[in-house]
Parts: sequence; structure tokens; C-alpha cells
Amino acid sequence: MLANLVALPLCDLYVMPLALAVLIALPFGLEYWPLVAMGWGINGMTYVAQAVAALPGSVVRIPAIPTLSFALLVSGGLWLLLWSRTWRLLGLIPIAAGILWSPVLSRPDVLVSRDGATVAVRAADGRLSAVAVRGGMFELSRWLEYDGDNRAAKDVAAAQGFSCDAIGCISPGGDRAVAVLAGAVALRDACGRASVIVMRFLAPNGCPGASARSGAFPVVIDQAASRAGGAHMLFFRSTGIYVQTVEAARGVRPWSQLGRLAEAATGRRDSTPGSVGAARAVEVPFATPQLGGTTDDDDSDQVTRPGLW
Repeated sequence: MLANLVALPLCDLYVMPLALAVLIALPFGLEYWPLVAMGWGINGMTYVAQAVAALPGSVVRIPAIPTLSFALLVSGGLWLLLWSRTWRLLGLIPIAAGILWSPVLSRPDVLVSRDGATVAVRAADGRLSAVAVRGGMFELSRWLEYDGDNRAAKDVAAAQGFSCDAIGCISPGGDRAVAVLAGAVALRDACGRASVIVMRFLAPNGCPGASARSGAFPVVIDQAASRAGGAHMLFFRSTGIYVQTVEAARGVRPWSQLGRLAEAATGRRDSTPGSVGAARAVEVPFATPQLGGTTDDDDSDQVTRPGLW
């Protein structure tokens, strides 16, 4: 509002008339000086915007809210503004309900970028700590905005919540430990210690050392899972680890990666005798517990698919 009080008059009374002068002078080749003067006005608007943005409290980030809360706030606001009689005050009811429902949105405990290069883990204080490469700052910034976190991405990407060495990083947390591997040499140790393993290469067969954790098999997100599912969100629950992926949220559509994989699977035929014409079932590789078998498939958005290995 403060920036508009200064910038809008500057735009309407100075910049726009000069823009008209540029159009008039253009056929005669006399547009240089009107353009220079117009640039002064645009620079003034930019300076006002930057000065106001630098004021304390000028930018306040709030966490994302559930879709239901947003719908309640919008519908209540429209009811309140569109009517002129006393019943317009009924719009305050859905507005209040939307505000009360806002904090219930579940926050992911682990976030993995679409290429597996950026991994963020929610610490005990509720804030994210990340391992990220230089190119992953954009996604990490979006995650912080979603959380309502004012910290800069480069500060969060310092891996303060991880213990790192030359072969990878692991976050402390017991049953919620997350390992980010730089090479396959660290896989044995990660399988014995971590509940979630993220790697930018294809996972080898088996997970050595998993039996040391009393049969608790880790969730593995490797190169194949990243290609198939895109970005991943993981939620730690008392009943297990639940995984949601971007491609699963999009669904099977012609333009989505999941749709292309499903189309390719449908088009493939078995070439063995006696099975001509039968479509071959091709599993889409998502991040799944390393079970080597199958689990109950109650929710297509959650980690209840056959194992990667």
C-alpha cells in the first residue's frame, strides 16, 4: 500500500505520458529523449519498491493452508462483500472456520527434489534442514515459502541437521534417520542405520545390513524412483512411512510421466509361446520399502507398491 501511494502517481502522471510521447515521436526518429526521461521514471518506481520492501515487516511469510480453509475464506469473503444487507455478516462464519482450520495441514517430514539432488528433513524444532547442490536452491526456496520460513535457501542448505563425510550424509533421528548417499559404497552402512535412503544412482539388488535393524526395511528413492515419480514427500506415522509423489498427484494423463509409462506398459506384449496378445504387466518404480514382495495397496498416493528390489 505504501509503495502504491508513491509509485502509482509517478506511473500515471509521469511515465505513461512519456510513453505516449515516445509513440508520437517514433515516426520522426525523435524518440530518444522521451525514452530516456521515461527510464528515469521507471527507475524511480523501482527504487520505491525496493525501499519499501527493505522496511522491517514489509514481507511476512505464512505457511500454506489446506484447500478447504482457502475455499472457506474465499466464499465467506465473497458473501460478506457482495451483499449489502445485514445477512452479509453470515460470511464471517466461514471466514472464522477457515482461519481455525488453517493449522491442520500436514507438513512433510522429508522432501526430495525431482532429481534427488536436494533433500530436506524436518528437525525436532519443526524447521527444515537440507542437503542441496547449487542448482537445487530454487526448489528449496519454494519449500521454505510453503513452510512460511523466512530463512534464505543457502542458509538452510548448509546441512546443519546432517552428519556428512565423503560418501554421504545422514540425519540423526533413530527410526527417522535419512541417508543421502554420494556413492554405492555407503549403501551397506545406510541400510543398517537409516529409515529413508536417497541416492542419485540406480539402487543395486538387495539392501545389505537391513536385517540388523530387526527387519525394518528402509524406503529407497533412487534414480529410477525420481524419474518415475518426480519430487517426493515423506510422512512419518506410527503405522509406517507414507510417500506422496508429484506424478501420483497428477494421475495417469497423456502429458504426465506416469501416463507415458502406463501407455508404454499397455503397448508391450509378451513374446513367449502361449501368451501372444497378452499385455505384460509393468510396474512403475516408485519409492517403496525394500521388501522384495508386495504389500497392501490401499492408497495409490502412498507407499504401498511392490518393492524396488
